[in-house]
Amino acid sequence: MLGVGPQIGYVFPIGGMQGYVNLKAYWEFDAQHRPDGWNTWVTFAISPAAPPAPMAPSKPMYTK
Repeated sequence: MLGVGPQIGYVFPIGGMQGYVNLKAYWEFDAQHRPDGWNTWVTFAISPAAPPAPMAPSKPMYTK
């Protein structure tokens, strides 16, 4: 079985959470014991937002 097709995803904020939607489609061919044709998937997920990256303590800048 072989398949070829596009995929696109998008991450967006929902309140204090993080949303993700994904669309993928592929043309399946060279299949044995199953039908050929298009397959399309839509995925939607909500999860806690990633924590912010810790900030490194800044050191004073010395110039000469």
